[in-house]
Amino acid sequence: MKKLATLLSFVLALDALACRFNVRDVGFVDLGSEKYRLLIFVPDGTPAAEVESLKSIAYATYLESNVIAKVFTVSAAAKGETAQFLPADLKRAQAVLISVDGKRLMPVSLTVEGKPLSVSAWDGLESVFDSPRRNAIVSKVYEHYGVILIVEGKNADENTRLRK
Repeated sequence: MKKLATLLSFVLALDALACRFNVRDVGFVDLGSEKYRLLIFVPDGTPAAEVESLKSIAYATYLESNVIAKVFTVSAAAKGETAQFLPADLKRAQAVLISVDGKRLMPVSLTVEGKPLSVSAWDGLESVFDSPRRNAIVSKVYEHYGVILIVEGKNADENTRLRK
């Protein structure tokens, strides 16, 4: 019985070491040392509990990614380097994803009419790394436990060779 338990422990340990990343990591992971920034802006009168909830949700959403999320009130954002990204006439919580080079922006909606911010923020924050391509890869991972993703380059001959 001890031998069976030892063997079972060894087999389970190998399985745990086999894959470094889980399926959630298909979004933004190990893409380099530079990180995307997600600036979350809230109106000045936002209750502290909602601000803390947004911070917690953002932390959990981007824990294993290369996205760093920070929450700012309008008055705090207007004083710092984030002022240039502050949406005009902010009435509800809103976020802006900023590319690594700082030149491209993507607005991210965090609120849905009729839903509390603590509920709608999850969907909004997850939309940053959700895409049809990512979902296709995730479904293939479930089917085959692994996917090879080939990103085409500028050399057409090499791209054709790799497809074969």
